[in-house]
Amino acid sequence: MPQEGTPTRRYNLALPGDLYDELQKLAEKNGTSIVEMLRRFIRLGLLAARLQEDPNSALLIRDGDTETRVLLL
Repeated sequence: MPQEGTPTRRYNLALPGDLYDELQKLAEKNGTSIVEMLRRFIRLGLLAARLQEDPNSALLIRDGDTETRVLLL
């Protein structure tokens, strides 16, 4: 949710059907809405963008013994 005093802005987003379906399943699994899932993804993307600007920071994804550094283009 927006911080108090922060105006809410609208943005229409068209998604391919398969992406929308995957997003809807994930939202249902997490007991939340598609809009809330998109907000979470945007926050994560903004964090990744900030980390990328700092040469001393990295965003890593670890899956078992495999570690991947995430780079945005």
